[in-house]
Amino acid sequence: NVFENCETLSSLTFPESYNEALDISAFKGCKNLKQIKIPNSVEEINSMAFYGCVGMEEIQINADSNLSLIGNQAFTTGSLLKDLNIPITVMNVSSEAFLGCSVSRLHLKWLDPLEIKIVPKTEGCSLFVPQGTAELYRNTRNWCNFKEIIEE
Repeated sequence: NVFENCETLSSLTFPESYNEALDISAFKGCKNLKQIKIPNSVEEINSMAFYGCVGMEEIQINADSNLSLIGNQAFTTGSLLKDLNIPITVMNVSSEAFLGCSVSRLHLKWLDPLEIKIVPKTEGCSLFVPQGTAELYRNTRNWCNFKEIIEE
């Protein structure tokens, strides 16, 4: 909880050598945090990592990231994220990882959609999926609720 409720923090870029997990409530309540770049070496974004970051616009996760776990309410910012990329390496997604998450464009890299109990808010959100997988997502519980599923 090093940065919890740090209201002066507006952006953060970790060094690529950072290989720690983002702990529970790591940035909880950082109201002025607008953007953060997650290093490729980070393997876990734990529960409530960005909870209450009401100014958050961008959580940058690269496609070649080693991220493997997303905890409950990790992306419950209370804001609207512009884009959120979930790499193919993420195979452990808590049932409420996206509870309260709002995003304009969600990019998923899974060739076979993971069944997730709660997905981000679907209203106003475009779901981008790998080429040839749109039909799979349209037939998977909860992902099928997205009105716009686009292959990329």
